[in-house]
Amino acid sequence: MIQIDKAELLVALRHIRDNGPQRLDRGICIAVWQLSLQRDWKISDITRALKKYWVKWPEYSGDVTYPIVTNKKIIAYRQYDNCENKWNKRSPYGRARWRLLNWLIEQMEAENKI
Repeated sequence: MIQIDKAELLVALRHIRDNGPQRLDRGICIAVWQLSLQRDWKISDITRALKKYWVKWPEYSGDVTYPIVTNKKIIAYRQYDNCENKWNKRSPYGRARWRLLNWLIEQMEAENKI
């Protein structure tokens, strides 16, 4: 288990917000991991670092691994798995992902000001 530096994590999240993810078929954690390959971060460590925030997100799905759900009749994992472009701003699922990304950034920025 690697301790993820919060400042570096915030830089990665801002980069994704400002430039988009490298792959549209993956979520936030993999997008961060792709930016952090020289830091030896593991996806599980990134997930662990981010989930402490996203469990407090007002739209949180209740699933610690798949925090986004836009259709309460379909479990979060299935929505993730069935969505090809997870970042499409024209789809409810893609818009929710961008809201979560922005919310994570806001929470981490607020925490760093204390």
